[in-house]
Amino acid sequence: MQRRPIHSSHYSHPESIDLRGSTYPSTAKRFLAIEQTIKEIDEKAQKGLPIAPTRRSQ
Repeated sequence: MQRRPIHSSHYSHPESIDLRGSTYPSTAKRFLAIEQTIKEIDEKAQKGLPIAPTRRSQ
């Protein structure tokens, strides 16, 4: 079974996701966080940097 790429307006325009009023991250927010994490890991691997979490202020 082949995986098809995900096509979504939320994927293309993450600012369109309304996250107000929630105490638990929405599926869309988790999806975007996972995508960002994958990108960060790939970039670090390509640069030969250690693959460790990047601390961000919240």
